[in-house]
Amino acid sequence: MQKTIPFLIISLLGVGPLRAATGAHPGYKIVPDIGSFGPVVLSPRQLVLQELSAHAGKRRNERARNKPYYHSYKNGNYLPDARPVTYWGPHIIAMTPRLWTPRQIFKDFKRRNKLAEKPKKGVVIILKTEFCHANIYRPCAVTSLVFKHQSEEAVKEFYIYMAWIKDLSPNFPKRSVAKWHRRLDQTYGFRQGPGANIFVRVQKKDKTWHAVRSHGVGLGLMAEPLWANNGAAPKLQEFLSQALADAQ
Repeated sequence: MQKTIPFLIISLLGVGPLRAATGAHPGYKIVPDIGSFGPVVLSPRQLVLQELSAHAGKRRNERARNKPYYHSYKNGNYLPDARPVTYWGPHIIAMTPRLWTPRQIFKDFKRRNKLAEKPKKGVVIILKTEFCHANIYRPCAVTSLVFKHQSEEAVKEFYIYMAWIKDLSPNFPKRSVAKWHRRLDQTYGFRQGPGANIFVRVQKKDKTWHAVRSHGVGLGLMAEPLWANNGAAPKLQEFLSQALADAQ
């Protein structure tokens, strides 16, 4: 009976199978070391890897002809059972038809900073489609999770605004939402292909804004690099830190 108790505790806590996360593979589970019967605590990076794994499904090596969004994947490698990752969480501000323009977001930034115990230094605006959710690299999913769990220290210096746009968005069938998505696309110059588009704005001392942009692939926010780095996203940390430094 004693040998089964730790497994039962882990199962009830939803940690997953007792398997160590080694190597770069989107199907591994993260399991923390259990040294006692105390509560299981996962680090932000472990939470990112665990949730990424939970949405991955099984990898297949075959041609994916006639399957939407799969046709351009290298060698047909894809995850047909993978699910898009939602981004809702305490650290993400969902963009809406009433909160999406740069002016509206900057106004919201000022409002939040007035109420905050520790004011933020800028905003990150993220637009994603999740067309890549079944791609083995999964840049939209990784980007969502890294910001959702604040797994890099520099992320904590920003308010994060995010929108899930186009066909796979849960709200896309609504005509008014589809029109709003097109306006988002045009306003920010969204580029389909390299994963989530990431727009960074840092407020300078003179109250103007320092602006830079990138995307998930460019910042290494992909499944296999994330697994190889044990959940770390060093390029994102460097990118955000540089944006903060350049705004001084």
